[in-house]
Amino acid sequence: MELEQIDCPVCGPSQTSLWLDDHKPTRYLRCKKCATVFASPRLAQKVRHSSVEIAWDYSADLLAREALRLPALKQEAEYIQQHVQGGRLLDVGCSTGDFFKFFPPPAWERYGVELSASAAEYSARTHKAQVMAGTLRSANWPVKYFDVISMIDMFYYMDDPRADLAEIRRILKPNGMVAIEITGQAYMFFRSRGPVALLMDGRWCRLSSDSHLYWFKPAGLKQLLENNGFQPVAWHVLPSPVRSDRFSDFVSYTYYRLFSALAGRSMSVMNWAPKYLCLARPIDHS
Repeated sequence: MELEQIDCPVCGPSQTSLWLDDHKPTRYLRCKKCATVFASPRLAQKVRHSSVEIAWDYSADLLAREALRLPALKQEAEYIQQHVQGGRLLDVGCSTGDFFKFFPPPAWERYGVELSASAAEYSARTHKAQVMAGTLRSANWPVKYFDVISMIDMFYYMDDPRADLAEIRRILKPNGMVAIEITGQAYMFFRSRGPVALLMDGRWCRLSSDSHLYWFKPAGLKQLLENNGFQPVAWHVLPSPVRSDRFSDFVSYTYYRLFSALAGRSMSVMNWAPKYLCLARPIDHS
């Protein structure tokens, strides 16, 4: 099996420790500087892309899963539009295009890029958007073309975050905004490895080192952005997906409200959020 060895996406070559050996050819390492957990060795790019295409292939099940996130997507769109009220939006990893619903024309021109060709076709047709099947860098958009570039729940899969952020900086307008939504590292690890995972899922660990490539702490994400020419300007805790179980929804909503209230006191609170949104602008070096 073809594998790739990589360094920490934030710090580059650095001291690491083994964080998870789940008896696969891949494994998770933790950077001792920034505490980012990342897969190395990891599956080769062509294998990863193929598995993502299959996982996100258009289907009725995919539509149903994506619909659970509509309240969070609506809220994210509102946060973004507090800073940018119109222009060209590029949604990277746009899936079936639900995010486009909250950026209506004529104020917004909607663009997307998506690895799954079937999801890209559905998204373009359904939302009258210009969606390319492929990766961010293969799309080769014009220089300084977009006002907003969003990466919703997909930054864990970027082949090379530093190279991809360089491409975003190339195609984003100088006063534009990048929006990154990810899961809090502490929340995910507490939920997915140990007694909680055993209680809720019947297994000690539900993480897989051949799936997500990176798990960032908020401070690590901030450092990654700043190292690559972006300044974070806002952080927001987001609600969990809506479920049919009223009790679970009540617990999730209470958790969300609590951490939303605490988030203003410390950025580290984001580490315990099920999802959070970071908004950043290019740093002006002129």
